[in-house]
Amino acid sequence: AADGQIVDRHYFDQQRDDSRYFQPNEFLPETAQGPWFDLYAMALHSFGEEQPIYAFAYDDALGQDGTLHDPNPLNISKATVTICDLTGTEIPHPFDDDRIYSVQILIGDGSSLIYQGQALKTGDTLDNVTIPMEVVFNGIPAKIYLDPQMVIPNFKAADGIVIELQNDTSATVIFPGLPKK
Repeated sequence: AADGQIVDRHYFDQQRDDSRYFQPNEFLPETAQGPWFDLYAMALHSFGEEQPIYAFAYDDALGQDGTLHDPNPLNISKATVTICDLTGTEIPHPFDDDRIYSVQILIGDGSSLIYQGQALKTGDTLDNVTIPMEVVFNGIPAKIYLDPQMVIPNFKAADGIVIELQNDTSATVIFPGLPKK
């Protein structure tokens, strides 16, 4: 938004009316791959001008939630989403990473981490790591993806795992410590 712009519901409505949503980010370098927006959300938002469909919780700028509802519940209908030709659209494939990484491990107090059957300690560096990096963190098996950063499955302690990609083949993974009792 421009300096001094009041960011209110009118502002967001105007952005939608001017078709400013789901556009390439002019601030990213030309070499950046994209799109840098959610294609599924774009498809859902294309329905209805009065009340676009709500795509996800973080999409609710200033309470404009357009929750999908059928105003006639006795006449149930269906919605079909067809995503058009994506030729030329770079779509990330987080599960297809064939790079070999060097990974520095940092482990918080009281936590345990096992990789390929061996207990690790903070400061260890692992070479020749393939993706997914399969670990057992505090007794829970997890798969670590470095680019983009993901931990699968999602579990409470996974929220604290921090993945810092240093370059194309080097990363630091920080595993949180256990809470003090």
